[in-house]
Amino acid sequence: MRKSTHVHCGKEEFRGRAEEAHYWILPGRAEQFLGEVFSTTIPIEPRDSRALSYQLDFLKTEIEIVNGLIDRMDGTAQTTKNWAIVTWSGAVGLALREEQLRPFIVLTALLPILFWYIDAVWRHLQRRSTYRLIKIRDFLNGEELLQSLELGRLEGFLVLDPVGRQYRGTPEYERHVSLWRTLRFPEVAVFYAVPALVSVILGIL
Repeated sequence: MRKSTHVHCGKEEFRGRAEEAHYWILPGRAEQFLGEVFSTTIPIEPRDSRALSYQLDFLKTEIEIVNGLIDRMDGTAQTTKNWAIVTWSGAVGLALREEQLRPFIVLTALLPILFWYIDAVWRHLQRRSTYRLIKIRDFLNGEELLQSLELGRLEGFLVLDPVGRQYRGTPEYERHVSLWRTLRFPEVAVFYAVPALVSVILGIL
């Protein structure tokens, strides 16, 4: 039968132990940890504590991965916008310069609409990771982390899921990543709708 060891430590002693164990103490939760959890005697299972340390290290790695994915998607979305402006302005300029192409200037409205959809798809993919980041934030600032510290293992939380596959099919997740929703984001819709409208107006004139 495996024995448990019990410890009782003050605030400063816990801070040192937490750093050695790679515990993450968020600023808003530190005093609650120190005041509510480690001011009393709690069981610490050596093997489980080591497992928790590994899991928290993996969680830290996952946060870095998620942030990297979000940053790359931001870069891709900006590149999409740049190409949209370049191709649309080039097409409009060509149609205005060549008299025989002038009747087709209204068709240049299709270019920003196409890039509008592409941008929305990238943001749809990005929001899978932002949803996962929200769940990680809720875990680190919620009671589940306190329970995990007491149990010596992550409780009710899976790690290494940077795109939130475990949440697929849930109403909240589907609303968050909805492609139709990303299409209607003001920073997306307005940016592409304006040049499309300009093309239509030029075609009517």
